[in-house]
Amino acid sequence: MTRSDEEDTQRALALDLVAELVLRITQGIPTAQLEAERGEEVAARFEPLIREAWTRLSGERHHLPQGTSEAVLALARAELADLGPLSELLSDPTVTEIAVVGPRRLTVSRGGRQSLAPAGFSGEQALRWALARLCAASGEPMRPDETELERRFADGMQLSAVLRPGRESLVLLRRPRRLSGSLDDLVRRGTISRAIATFLQQCLSARLNLLVVGPRDGGIDLVVGALASAVSDEEILCAADFELGPEHQGRRIPLGATSEQASRAIGLAARVPLGRLLVEVGTPPLTSAVCAAIADGADGVIACRTAGSLRRGLSRIVSDIASTRSLSAARELVAGSFEIAIEVARLRDDRYRVLRIAEVTGTHGDELAVSDVFTFIPDRTAAGGLIEGSFVPCGATPPVAEMLRARGAIFDSALFSRPPSR
Repeated sequence: MTRSDEEDTQRALALDLVAELVLRITQGIPTAQLEAERGEEVAARFEPLIREAWTRLSGERHHLPQGTSEAVLALARAELADLGPLSELLSDPTVTEIAVVGPRRLTVSRGGRQSLAPAGFSGEQALRWALARLCAASGEPMRPDETELERRFADGMQLSAVLRPGRESLVLLRRPRRLSGSLDDLVRRGTISRAIATFLQQCLSARLNLLVVGPRDGGIDLVVGALASAVSDEEILCAADFELGPEHQGRRIPLGATSEQASRAIGLAARVPLGRLLVEVGTPPLTSAVCAAIADGADGVIACRTAGSLRRGLSRIVSDIASTRSLSAARELVAGSFEIAIEVARLRDDRYRVLRIAEVTGTHGDELAVSDVFTFIPDRTAAGGLIEGSFVPCGATPPVAEMLRARGAIFDSALFSRPPSR
């Protein structure tokens, strides 16, 4: 048995003991009381019960692994009087997302990297207690018959859950991702070249509509944050799960609880004078609302979409809009919505790179037509596994240059004929 197998076995044993311990303690206590109570006073009331029940339970089990007692007692206290394993994770500011797939498997995201949490819940009942306590903290208590949860907290955290009686539940907790950095920071990190930074600044100055696409691993946040910080003399109207940094002049736009409310909020935000809409197009109603606002004259939009590649991202956006109109009409609407698309990814050396800056030029048959403006070409893998490459311009002035000139942007056509830069 490997070390990892031994750790998994000990973890499962500890959770089995917690489940038995909690069951013995809570027999006869109403479920509503367990779902409602939380805090230090509750913990103090449970403490002697926990100690007494553990003395009996541990006496029935022989040769428990070293350290089992401390782990079991800590987990039991958290489940009975707090949020179970979520308590410690939510107190960690580096945790941006927590996924619960069944009570005993928790996945945690930190800095775009996913890992398994060291402990899970002992069972579905303990998970439900934690969810009920969270809902109460949001100001909207969980109803007894509720099977789908959507809650937003004062700090911007969002809870989504599907409760399936007799089956394992699915839970997702997402904190707003903090935006920071600048285009200069991206150049220093090697995420983009100086020429790309200059081009993106010109696009922002001309209020082109930009779309950023990439996996959900932090790369989108870097690029969107840099674009937002490059906006001057305008207010960022953030309709996404982002937290604006001190370098951003802006505010969050509440989208409401329904798709109709979200659509109205997007339409109003897009018409604010000296405002710049920043939005994540992640659902069909929201995607349709953003593209409709652009079709009605909104410009300067910074949008982002989670996808494995630019092609997939554009395809998903078209599919979202096609839920309310024909596929060909959806393609035409998307083609007319975004002038520039930016694809970002984390490479195997753990560094982010903008792989592609492309102009959306229209439709071609059943596909959206895109034309590369800049691309990243890997050259070699250097010592230590670092991937070295070049940002290659298209070599000719792209059609979008005419729009930049028409909108008064200071435009340098030499950007597209310079030698590749690293």
